Amino acid sequence: MHWNTSFRKIKNIMLNKIVIKDAISTDFIGIRKLFYQLCNYHHNLRAEKYKKVDTEYFSEELFKSIFDNPLYKIIVAYNDTELVGYIIGREIQSNINLHTEQKTFHIEQIGTDEKYRNLGIGKTMFNHLNVYLKEQNFKCLQLHVDDRNDAAKHLYFSQGFETEKLTLFLNL
Repeated sequence: MHWNTSFRKIKNIMLNKIVIKDAISTDFIGIRKLFYQLCNYHHNLRAEKYKKVDTEYFSEELFKSIFDNPLYKIIVAYNDTELVGYIIGREIQSNINLHTEQKTFHIEQIGTDEKYRNLGIGKTMFNHLNVYLKEQNFKCLQLHVDDRNDAAKHLYFSQGFETEKLTLFLNL
C-alpha cells in the first residue's frame, strides 16, 4: 500500500473521532494552551513582528470577557477529551465602511494543536463555523494571515478565501 493511501486512511480515522462544538467556559485551559503554541509559532516565524508572550497574557478574565460578549463566537475541536483546535471570532459592526453593507464575521484566532495539524481539523472547524454563519445571515467571513504562514494560507485558500487587500509594514 502506498504511504499516501495509508496517511489518508489514518487521517479519516482521526477526523471521525473529532467533535466540533461551541465552547463552554471550562474550555479556557485548553484554548490557552493552544494560544501559547500559536504565539510561539508566530514568534518563530517572524520574531521581529511577534513578541513572546508569558502565561499571564491570555488571562481567564480576558477569556471570560470574550466568552460573555454576544458579538463573539468560539468553537472548539476535541479528540476524545483533548482540545485540539479552536476558532475565536466576532461580528464586525462599523458605521464607517467603504464596502457595501453586509453582515461580516472576523476570525481573530484560529489554532490547531501542532500534533494534529494537516489532518483536516481546520477545514472541519471552518465547515462548522460556516453553517452557523449562514444560519445567522452573515454574508462575509474575513481574517488576517501573516504572509510567511504558508500552511495557514493554503488552508484559507482551500476554503475559498480570496485576497482582498494587502497590508504593508515598514520597520523604522
